[in-house]
Amino acid sequence: MQDNLLWQYSLAVYRRPDVAPLLIALQDHDNADVNILLSCGWLGTQGQCLSLEHLQQLITITTPWQEQCVQPLRAIRRFLTDSDDDAFREQVKRLEIDAELRQQNLIYQQLQSLTLCTADPAKAMIDNLDLYGSQLAATDREKLLTDLTRLAALIK
Repeated sequence: MQDNLLWQYSLAVYRRPDVAPLLIALQDHDNADVNILLSCGWLGTQGQCLSLEHLQQLITITTPWQEQCVQPLRAIRRFLTDSDDDAFREQVKRLEIDAELRQQNLIYQQLQSLTLCTADPAKAMIDNLDLYGSQLAATDREKLLTDLTRLAALIK
């Protein structure tokens, strides 16, 4: 899906300073789905707001793919971090990135069918990220909100 604007946005913001480590920390510590976080941010930049119903639809559509494909590939890649076989680890990494793209294609296709409310982009981004944050079972809610606010500043 060459015209997936969400994927193009994700690739661009992921390369920005401090974004990748923060996304990975949210993933590892708060069980956040990086693709959902990036979707919330991308929609925010477009001035589009997710409702709880729409967010839950995205989560429902993508959770099986995330759990059955993306997470196992990530676990294998991380397991291979100390391996001497860098070529094999890179192959797994490419598969993981391709699985992430496929998940984002699912999200992007679903978003095309939704009617979203509009707001000021800065407000929409924070609202989208906070809404997703409210769905996470974070152990430190205050840190989560701080991290989401920081993420919004980095990916706007």
